[in-house]
Amino acid sequence: MLVWGIRTETRQKLVEYGFELVDLPQPLDPFFHARMRVCWEYLKEHHQEFRYIFWLDIKDLILQSDPSVWMEQSLGDKSLVVATEPVPIMCEETNWLWARTILGETRADEIKDGLVLNGGVFAGKAEEMTEVFHQTHLLCYPYGGPYPPCQISMNYVMHTMLKDVLYI
Repeated sequence: MLVWGIRTETRQKLVEYGFELVDLPQPLDPFFHARMRVCWEYLKEHHQEFRYIFWLDIKDLILQSDPSVWMEQSLGDKSLVVATEPVPIMCEETNWLWARTILGETRADEIKDGLVLNGGVFAGKAEEMTEVFHQTHLLCYPYGGPYPPCQISMNYVMHTMLKDVLYI
């Protein structure tokens, strides 16, 4: 688990439950930019050490068993899996606003009919996940506006560049 600035109690519990923690320096860039960048920077040097990478909002999700087993049994010829919201991007007010504002009208139009992909629950083979973080970072980096750029940027990457390897 890549971490920075976590509380001592949290660190102790994660280690107690068997997590390996990789401490990173506190990023100077905004959080919603930094989280994609640090994942990409770490994985570009270490992706070969992993079979699968899981990106999970740990406050929203409880794993009841080893998710690697599900990945082995269910991915088939796909390399990425992502949870969806039950609505197309253009029909969900917040994501449609983000798409038009962060990605621009042309890119927003490319993904408007795709289901909203949950930015807090996705996983995949290490090489493809490294590419998700890389391409998402490249889209987030130049954005300096008021909205968090990573979820809609990840949606763009998965709905366009990586759609052929995506299991929804």
